Amino acid sequence: MTSDVRSILMKVAELPSDFQISQDQELRGDLGIDSIKMIDVVLNVEVMLDVELGDDFSNELVTVKDLEQRVASLQSS
Repeated sequence: MTSDVRSILMKVAELPSDFQISQDQELRGDLGIDSIKMIDVVLNVEVMLDVELGDDFSNELVTVKDLEQRVASLQSS
């Protein structure tokens, strides 16, 4: 799951293939995920990982770890 989330982030943020994403990186500040790209991240995560993130959480997601934990909690419930 962690690698799936990071693959989605790499694709949406259009990062080079050798870029290393760490859990402490900020989605907006470090990866350049603006509000439009965040919608793309959400849609990709929901479709590829079969979870429903909803609309009200995006301000709560600051780091890669926040997103990974959110997905993990939804997959385990």
